[in-house]
Amino acid sequence: MNIEIIYPSVGKPALFMAHFRKVLRWFLIVAAVACPIINLAVGGQLWCLVADWVILGFWDILAKPDVIEYSLIRQTAKITIYVCVLLVLIDQLLAPGWASFVVPIVGCGALIVTVVIFVSDLHTQKQNMMPMIWMVLLALGLSSVTLAGWPEKSWPMIALGGLSLLLIIVGLITLHREILLELKKRFHVK
Repeated sequence: MNIEIIYPSVGKPALFMAHFRKVLRWFLIVAAVACPIINLAVGGQLWCLVADWVILGFWDILAKPDVIEYSLIRQTAKITIYVCVLLVLIDQLLAPGWASFVVPIVGCGALIVTVVIFVSDLHTQKQNMMPMIWMVLLALGLSSVTLAGWPEKSWPMIALGGLSLLLIIVGLITLHREILLELKKRFHVK
């Protein structure tokens, strides 16, 4: 029996990125372990939680990239979530009082960037719309909780809620069939 190898050979850029990710993983592991030890030795505020969150973000985005459903919309959503949680951690642990104003602005910017990416290549991005749907629903949920009175109300949170509601209305009017197909694909039941 003669077995024919049909896989393409691995090129130098792919080998370089594989070695780079391997080295990066070890650096990130050492840094993630060293930060709490240094923070406990020095004392003071819990800056190690902020540093470890940043390390986790680098790990998830650079050292262990997505293999399934890798798209620019998904990467934008992941980066937005990491940045927003990082801002909340900085607000709660190091310098309080500004996250309820800044995080919705970052969320609005991320929603706008995601919609621009989606609309710029509508034919290809229709199959990648689920992370954008999750972002819009999360933004709408957070802004409705804020309007109910849990954290303090601010105009950026109202703008985030208005933008997410507008995106839901426009999306349902223009892409109702594609959204239903995507939801059936994600939540199918036999």
